[in-house]
Amino acid sequence: MRSGEANGFLPERISLFGVTALPPSHLELFAEIGKRINVHLFLQNPCREYWGEIRDRREIDRRAGGRDPEALRLEVGNSLLASLGGASRELFDRLLDLDTAGESRFEEPGVSCLLRAIQSDLLDLQNRGGDDEPATLVDPADRSVQVHSCHSPVREVEVLHDQLLALFDSEPTLTPSDVLVMTPDIDRYAPIVEAVFGSVDA
Repeated sequence: MRSGEANGFLPERISLFGVTALPPSHLELFAEIGKRINVHLFLQNPCREYWGEIRDRREIDRRAGGRDPEALRLEVGNSLLASLGGASRELFDRLLDLDTAGESRFEEPGVSCLLRAIQSDLLDLQNRGGDDEPATLVDPADRSVQVHSCHSPVREVEVLHDQLLALFDSEPTLTPSDVLVMTPDIDRYAPIVEAVFGSVDA
């Protein structure tokens, strides 16, 4: 690439969508390609503030090793983002180190339900309900975030089936195209989904 031998093989542009993590070597490669053609990264950033220094409480305590955690200049920020956003945090931090132009667009989720309140906390890097921020009162009937503990994958899919039917029944405007179901191991769940959902008459 650096010798210019690959220039004739490059497309007009490269666009990457929905990437949550890129190894440093891949990012270096795209940065080098970006010197020759346009490389566009379309990324979902949950936070409009700089969140490169946030860490979860356990990591801060581990790094401190008995010293004053304040000396590390690390903060929790939003505890959910600090504990689950490590891969994306590293990607955004590496992108800041590159000489790139970027444009950000954020939408205010509001706090009309628990899910939107969580999204707002992520967006503004705040910890609602912590020492500094008062908790938001949520309607007891709010079902925007649900946690179901199931004893097996089969039961998980059965509960998913029942919950989806209940949602379609209570929300007349909801359609199957509005629903995204995600799992870390689709090969494990595919036959179960087929058995549970395939038993319903079309």
